[in-house]
Amino acid sequence: MYKKHISFFLVIILVFSISSCVSTRYLTENQAPFIGSEKTIWVTIKNGIEYKISNPKVKDSEIVGIVNEKPMEISFSDIAYVKIKKINKEQIVLGVVAGAAEIALYIGALNAPSPPPPTPSCGPFVYSFDGQDYTLDAEPYGGAVGKDRTGYTKLNHVVPVDGKYQFRMKNELNEKQCTDELKLLVVDHPLGTDIVPDAKGNIYTISSPVTPISAYENSGKDVLDLVKAKDDQVWGNDPYLTDPDEGIRYAFNELILEFPKPKDAKTAKLVISACNTSFSTYKSREFLDKYGDFYPVMGFVRFLARRGFVRFNVEAWENGHWRNKGIIRGSSPYLPRDQIAILDISDIKEDRLKLRLKLAEDFWMINNVLIDYSRDAPVTVRELEVVDAVDHNGNDIKKVLRSNDDKYYITEKGNYAMITFEESPSVANISRSFIIKARGYYEIHTIDEDRSAKEGITAVR
Repeated sequence: MYKKHISFFLVIILVFSISSCVSTRYLTENQAPFIGSEKTIWVTIKNGIEYKISNPKVKDSEIVGIVNEKPMEISFSDIAYVKIKKINKEQIVLGVVAGAAEIALYIGALNAPSPPPPTPSCGPFVYSFDGQDYTLDAEPYGGAVGKDRTGYTKLNHVVPVDGKYQFRMKNELNEKQCTDELKLLVVDHPLGTDIVPDAKGNIYTISSPVTPISAYENSGKDVLDLVKAKDDQVWGNDPYLTDPDEGIRYAFNELILEFPKPKDAKTAKLVISACNTSFSTYKSREFLDKYGDFYPVMGFVRFLARRGFVRFNVEAWENGHWRNKGIIRGSSPYLPRDQIAILDISDIKEDRLKLRLKLAEDFWMINNVLIDYSRDAPVTVRELEVVDAVDHNGNDIKKVLRSNDDKYYITEKGNYAMITFEESPSVANISRSFIIKARGYYEIHTIDEDRSAKEGITAVR
């Protein structure tokens, strides 16, 4: 029951962002320095009693302060959760061991059947001009909630027309989007190869892709047909696309993959075409509607969001044990995209590579998985600056987008910009691919803020 409570608590609270990987642990004074900056907090202990504490401080493993004009000390081990009240909203900022059950009960209504989800929040949409029309091609800094992130997304539809690459970047979601920098990377690579960028912008070539020879769930169910090719079949489930009235399963599933492997292979490039579900982004908005976007709350969410909900580990079977080898991040429900993890397999001597992905059910859909053991081929990368950028009001914004300088092109729902790059000279007998590089962040608007009415307002600062 304890593990069930913890899992439920994590599912509800951690779906804000796609961020870095550390192990889950409970908050101590090191994770709660913000308490000392508050004039008043409300502490609920395990037996349900709530104390209003003035001038709170964290000392060793206790919260100390004044209750009814008398000093009080409360041990972390006795606390269910801690709240502050800010802008007329209660915000949970600290949960400890026994607090998971109380918080789960407090927001347990989220487990009930939900209405159809609002548009998921993911950052700006980039449409590439393919010679005839603009086609949705990238969502470049998804998961950058309230904090700048640089994203690299391969484009599949851009075609040079009259010496130019043309794009439309639009805010179609109930959020404020702030773009600091936008660049186009032109990547030339050998014929017969493909490329995949990683989260840091490193570019890898795919020369000899190998599909899995088996794929099954931990229950033994064979799912090879779902992941062996890019098609209209996916492994995973989005409750809002299948049965929105079905109760949500807060559980984990495992996907086990096996590939043939050269015995002398030292490194494997794992490429997964995957995305998060609309359910996962809807739950993040539900949480924001209930608790607001107070920064320490979001920090706590990032602290916990590392267990297969918005990112997951790739484990390999090595010498009789599962060993963590890499990480795959989440992606917008609108645009499943190829992501790569470079796996060190030098200690695996068998002629098969066995991998395990442990994922939260209802949070992921996987379309295709492959491995490439080849060495990376040489590539040439040109980084192009914006030569023309005009927002929907006709304002010139190219200088704002040209550099990472904390000057942002800020949009609300409905705002858009038309953006142009100059065509890079062609090279004979070479394949060419394109990557959009974008840096920025977004702030999700909660339902009660009702800011979607601000269509048509754009600012640059």
